[in-house]
Amino acid sequence: PGSRAEYDRRPTDPWMSAGRPMPAASASSMGIADYWRLALKHRLVILGSLIAAILAGALLTLLMTPIYTANTTLQIEREAVRVFNVDDGQPRETGVQSEEFFQTQYGLLRSRVLAERVIDTLGLASSDTFIEAMGGDVPQAEGATARDQQVARRREVLKLLSDNLNVVPVRGSRLVSVQFDSPDPALSARIANTFATNFIQMNLERKYESSSYAREFLEDRIAQTKARLEEAERGLVAYATAEQLINVSEPDENGNAQPLSTQNLVSLNTELAEARATRIAAEEKWRQASSASVMSLPEVFQNPAVQRLTEERARLQAEYQQKTGIFQPDYPEMVQLRARIDELESQINAVTAGIRNSIRGQYQVAANEERSLASAVEGLKAEVLDVRDRSVQYNILQREVDTSRTLYDGLLQRYKEVGVMAGVSTNNISIVDQAQPPVRPSKPNLLMNLAIAALLGLGLGLVIAFVLDALDQSLATPDAVESKLGIPVLGVIPLLGKDEVPSAALQDSKS
Repeated sequence: PGSRAEYDRRPTDPWMSAGRPMPAASASSMGIADYWRLALKHRLVILGSLIAAILAGALLTLLMTPIYTANTTLQIEREAVRVFNVDDGQPRETGVQSEEFFQTQYGLLRSRVLAERVIDTLGLASSDTFIEAMGGDVPQAEGATARDQQVARRREVLKLLSDNLNVVPVRGSRLVSVQFDSPDPALSARIANTFATNFIQMNLERKYESSSYAREFLEDRIAQTKARLEEAERGLVAYATAEQLINVSEPDENGNAQPLSTQNLVSLNTELAEARATRIAAEEKWRQASSASVMSLPEVFQNPAVQRLTEERARLQAEYQQKTGIFQPDYPEMVQLRARIDELESQINAVTAGIRNSIRGQYQVAANEERSLASAVEGLKAEVLDVRDRSVQYNILQREVDTSRTLYDGLLQRYKEVGVMAGVSTNNISIVDQAQPPVRPSKPNLLMNLAIAALLGLGLGLVIAFVLDALDQSLATPDAVESKLGIPVLGVIPLLGKDEVPSAALQDSKS
């Protein structure tokens, strides 16, 4: 009666033998107060678990090998600065392909090819030193050949490089951080920098190989085009020789050269037009000379001989008229004057007749020349038409020659440009910050490990508390009696302290 009532629920409990249900407390029906009571009840267990976990985390952290992380920062541009305004054969990235481009670069940084280049550059697979420094498994193959051991060692080195390499893009920029972890800070820095430099070299080699492929392709195309051009030129010359086609001028606006017959026709046609104009002018002049007075012709009265003879005749006629009043017409002096005048008349008539005959001769010459040129033009027309018919195939061959020559010149120019670009390799990747040997280890992180250990210890303590509470079948409160036994509580006998009597406890309102 003087102690707390505790009932042990055993299979032989008379209440269970009476067939009454024994409801168990559900964790889902527990409130905050119940959790708090549970935590206070098992506080020593939770606190002990927390302290043990923290001590274990600190001990494990101190026992772990320090890892140093070296960091090299690269800048990767989508397209390098173009020194020459020529295409280098590389595809140009657009905004849509930007993410794919950068993901490709990150994949190349993690590639096996780049890792093997780093291995060869630093000689990491020549001995077991790197494997032992990284804490890897040194290949042990008894009875294996030296080559097999080298292959196994290289495979292990490659695995260690891949496992300890981290490629971390800097968000919102074109920078990427190449990180390497190892127990040796100098080794971490050396490997990180070697990854960066070999990545740049590999990028330049890929560009050079691309231009080299372009040069080989262009060389093959140039050889084929040159052979086709030479064949076309030989065919053109052979056809022109067989058909007696001679071109003596530059090609016209259609790209066709003018044959010799066409040039002759053009020249004769021009001469015919000039001859026709000359004939028309000579004919008009002859018409005037044959119908009008000869003295009215410009050629007559502007002739110096006619002018001189006319003046002399006028002078003699004036003298003859002057002497008429003195002498008779049969007077010898008068007879001489008349004879002199008649002679001048004959001379004038002879000169004018010669001028008229000259005009007629000019007309006849112009007419004959026109007829001759017209006949020649007619003959050349037939020849030009025949040459034109034979020049159809010639023009086809000429266009083929021109096309081949244009293609050959374009390929040759392109080959020269690619050769220039091969000598000036553009690079879109550069090192911003080289890795330096880190001063402090990046792993393990003592504070983070202690925080993780504290969380694990607290969680483990709570789990243990829940398990202990679930295994505890004692009845400590009236509510526990009702919930576990399913019967109402009629009364409670308080647990009094030592030397305390019930009458005194009833007097205390807080009892």
